[in-house]
Amino acid sequence: AKPNIAKDWSVSDDNKRYTFTLREDATFHNGDPLTAEDVAFSIRRLMMMNQGPASIWQGMLTPDSAEVLGDYEIEITTERVYAPFIATLPWLFIVNKNQLTGNQADGEYGEYGDFGQQWIEDNDAGSGPYTLSERNRSESLIFAKFEDWWGERPEGDTYETVKINLGREVSTIAGQMKQETADITDSWLPLDVYNDIGNQDHGRVDEDPSLDPFIVFMNMQREPLTDINVRKALAAGFPY
Repeated sequence: AKPNIAKDWSVSDDNKRYTFTLREDATFHNGDPLTAEDVAFSIRRLMMMNQGPASIWQGMLTPDSAEVLGDYEIEITTERVYAPFIATLPWLFIVNKNQLTGNQADGEYGEYGDFGQQWIEDNDAGSGPYTLSERNRSESLIFAKFEDWWGERPEGDTYETVKINLGREVSTIAGQMKQETADITDSWLPLDVYNDIGNQDHGRVDEDPSLDPFIVFMNMQREPLTDINVRKALAAGFPY
């Protein structure tokens, strides 16, 4: 894994305790510094709400898994040894604790209300190279380049704005790619659509090995996967 918010980290001898040192120049889009408190809050929020990428760490992290050791030092303890833990951290999105606790509404999470969920539906509490500028529900998201971003951008030109169309219809996506009204898609498309895009003069389909599939789906309605022992054998057959 390549460090981003974290400058470096160490792992305990029992492989369950990870100590991270954060960079001190990272800021959120509103100018607040990004600190260990924000990381701990983001873990607590994610695991208490149990939505989105929380499924990646089910049985591995709890709302209390993170301990703040200093402004820029944090310790995260997993419930058991989990070899891919570092590789999963790009899905741990860090949000601004001050903004979300300052804009929380009544909700089901005790002192945290709704964890700022209603507010963040239309607002930005992140620290990345682009900031949310417009949201059209069920239609599109528009992001604008954040000029004061603390990170290093790739060499060459960068996009000033990025529009993400939320439509999931395969025919619409295929048509947009063919007509060049869309530049890129990462949707799960049928193989024939990818082949069609790759065969167009302006199209390219990248094929790169990936660690993205953290879940293997098994059809337990068909033999031999109806037998739990077969499923356990398959699970044991993949060395993490």
